[in-house]
Amino acid sequence: MKYVIKRLRRSDLTFFEYQYRIQNAGNQKSLNLTRRVFIDVLFPSAPEIAANNGEVGAPKPFHLPLTIYGPGERRIPQIVSRSVLPKTQKQKNWRLNGEFVRDPDEDPNRYHALAADDVGVLAFDGDAFPTAVTLVLLSQAEPGDLGLRTAVLEAINNKAMGVITRDLLARIIEREASPTHPIREVLDSTLDEVLEDAALGSSSAVRRLRNSGSARRMSAKALQNARRNAEVTGRNGELLLNDWLQAEVEAGHLRSAVWTAETNAISPWDFVVEENDGTRVRIEVKSTAGPFERNFHISQAEIEWAAEAEAPRTDLYRLSELQDGTASLRICRDIRAVAAQIVAATSGLGVGIVPDSYTISPVQFGTWSEAVAIEVPDEDDDEEDE
Repeated sequence: MKYVIKRLRRSDLTFFEYQYRIQNAGNQKSLNLTRRVFIDVLFPSAPEIAANNGEVGAPKPFHLPLTIYGPGERRIPQIVSRSVLPKTQKQKNWRLNGEFVRDPDEDPNRYHALAADDVGVLAFDGDAFPTAVTLVLLSQAEPGDLGLRTAVLEAINNKAMGVITRDLLARIIEREASPTHPIREVLDSTLDEVLEDAALGSSSAVRRLRNSGSARRMSAKALQNARRNAEVTGRNGELLLNDWLQAEVEAGHLRSAVWTAETNAISPWDFVVEENDGTRVRIEVKSTAGPFERNFHISQAEIEWAAEAEAPRTDLYRLSELQDGTASLRICRDIRAVAAQIVAATSGLGVGIVPDSYTISPVQFGTWSEAVAIEVPDEDDDEEDE
């Protein structure tokens, strides 16, 4: 995320429907994004991207989700779709624009006390251009916001808009924010990973999520989305590894590779490969968009089959940093010993007590290979018809 502190002027307040009606500050209906900050520092490629994707004289806006917290201790977010509008001949500034932000039905006075010189903390996702933005409102009318507002403005030398580093913002939050203040949401990106673990049944993740007070991550919808994201990540990991294994076969490094889980959804392993010396190996794949060290989930069935004394060995393939058809691959060969220890440790739980799955750190499996970058192989262009 990229973090910005913005002092709200009367014209910025018109972004909120109630404020538009009382401010008499023109028809802007948007938040100004100072070019020297938003473009020169955060997204220098955005003007060219907007121009290339639009028409001559009409650069294309960046449509994105806007998540609003505050003012005060309002931790339930209001999530709307808005756009970042590029500078044009008619519009001299970049703006966060779209339709009015109206007071939500469940909090009909939410934005009524906002005033000029209140502050917005903006957290932007995206590298070359913005893909999402979180806005935390700090109001002079909210006692819990006062220390934060003063500190973040001092951090940018009381300018109208300025960049703040994550580390500095974190120190200010630790010093000035209550444990439940929603500004903590803009820093806790790791909680999204915790939510995904909780969706898959991790008890430690559930405890951490409950202790975090992250309201937006505790809804049924958030849990459903996290579970779906985990499934998509797992599927994408298997797709990528299948392509890589087939390339290994074509290169003569393996005799064969079969994607077992594709044809048998309840298979306790994902692939079976035959090495050049005839050795058959089962492969279990654990994929994550995060770092290698992140815990993963492994089922009781996967553990029991890997522990079988006379069965082919099971290798664990860890795909981390998975995104856009690329990942970092590390392999732990033959997990039978670790799997057998787990089976032995749980065998005395009693009749009718069977654990379904485990949350395990990769380091518990012992030695891993060096990381190898893998990616989807380039496809040959189709030949032109004669």
